Amino acid sequence: MPEKKNKHLTISDRVEIEKGLTQKESFASIARRIGVATSTVSREVKQNRTITAIDKKTFNLCIRKGECHATNVCGGCPDGIGACKGCRKVKCFLVCDMFKERRCDLLERAPFVCGDCPRYMSCRFRHATYHAVKAQLAYECRLTESREGISLTADELMQTVKIVKSHLQKGWSFEAIWAAYGSVLPVSVRTMYAYAERGILGLANIDLPKKVRYKPRRRVREWRIADRSGRSYSDFLDLSESVRENAVQMDCVMGKARGYQCILTLHFPKWEFQLMILLEEHTPACVVGALDFIESVIGHERFKQLFGVILTDRGIEFADFEAIERSATGPRRRCRVFYCDPMRSCQKGSCEKNHELIRRIIPKGSDLDVLTPYDIASVASHVNSYPRPSLEGKSPFSLATRKIPKVLLDKLGIKWLRADEVCLKPDVLKR
Repeated sequence: MPEKKNKHLTISDRVEIEKGLTQKESFASIARRIGVATSTVSREVKQNRTITAIDKKTFNLCIRKGECHATNVCGGCPDGIGACKGCRKVKCFLVCDMFKERRCDLLERAPFVCGDCPRYMSCRFRHATYHAVKAQLAYECRLTESREGISLTADELMQTVKIVKSHLQKGWSFEAIWAAYGSVLPVSVRTMYAYAERGILGLANIDLPKKVRYKPRRRVREWRIADRSGRSYSDFLDLSESVRENAVQMDCVMGKARGYQCILTLHFPKWEFQLMILLEEHTPACVVGALDFIESVIGHERFKQLFGVILTDRGIEFADFEAIERSATGPRRRCRVFYCDPMRSCQKGSCEKNHELIRRIIPKGSDLDVLTPYDIASVASHVNSYPRPSLEGKSPFSLATRKIPKVLLDKLGIKWLRADEVCLKPDVLKR
C-alpha cells in the first residue's frame, strides 16, 4: 500500500523519478522508493513529460502518406498533374487539412520517454524526455487552471444568484444569507465573495454594506514565512574569510510606486563590478528566471564558481531561496543564499554604495516601465567603466573581465567605455 495515498507528488519525488529513468529503473522500483503506487509514476511520466517539436518543413510524417492520392491540395495546380505527395514545389503536409502526424510507437508504452534509444540522433519523430523542474511547473499550471471558472450548472448558478440578490436588496450580508439558507445553497460564503469580486451575473462588491470599506487583504505566501535557519547573517559570518570576500551581493533597484519593472543587481565587492538585469516584475519568479538565464549562458560549474555564495536582503523577491539555490540544469544545488538582518542593508554596503552611481542616471521615483534591456545595458556599461579611487583609478570593468566570462557580458550588452565616454547623468538614457 503506498505511503502517500491521495497525496500530490512533490518536486523531490519528481527528482527521484527523473533519476530513476536515467538509471533505467522500472516504474515499480521508483514507486517503492518514493512510497506511491506504480500507476502513479506511470501517469506522472506520461502526463508531465516534455515533447519536443519537429521540423515539419523537412519531413513528411503524415500517417496517411503511403496510401494518399490527393491532388491539387494547394489549389494552385491543374487537375491530373499527379499526387501532391510527390510535388517538389509545395510540401503537401503543410497545406493539407487531413494531415495527421505519425508518432513513435515506443512512446506509447513504458517508460514513455526516449531515454538512450539508439535511434535518438537519427529519429525524425518527436522526442520525449522527463525533467523534474519542467514537470513540476506543468503540474502547478494544470492545478491552477483546474480551479478556475465556475463549478455550478447554469440552473444552480441562476437559483443561487436569485436568492442572494433578493436578500442583498434588503440589506442582508452574505454571512446572514448563508446562516439562513446555507443548507440549500451549493457553494460556500467564500466562493460567493469570489463570484462578487468577478461580477458574476450582476453581483458586485458595491452591494455589500461593509466590504467596500475595507482594503484588500494581502495574502501571505508560504515563502514569506519560510524557515531561514542556517541562512542568517551570523551564519554568513561563520564562513571562511576567503568565501565571504568572493560572495556576491544581490539587490533590486526600484522605480516609482506601483511600477512593475525593476533592476536586479549582482555586485562583486572585490572588483566593485555590478551586473544589471531588467526584470518584468518585482517577484521571486523573475529573480529565479534571471539567475536561470545566467546559468544557461555560462554553465553550471562556472555559475557555481562565480555565484557560489549570495548575500541579499529580506525583500519578497528573494524569499524563495530554494528556487534560487536549485540549478536549472538538473536536481542539484548551484549556490547558497544568506540574508542580512532586518533593517541592516549596511551589511551589504558595497552593493548599496554602488547603487548611488545608478541613481545618478536613474533618480529615485523614475518610471522603470519605460526602460528596455538596452537602456539597462547602457547604464551598466557607464557605471562599470567609471574609474574608482578605491581601485587605484582603475574601472571595475578592467578588473572583472579577467573573471567574468565574456559571453555573459555580451549577452547582457555590457561593454567597456573609455574614460572620456563615461557619463553618470540621466542623459545616458536619451542617447
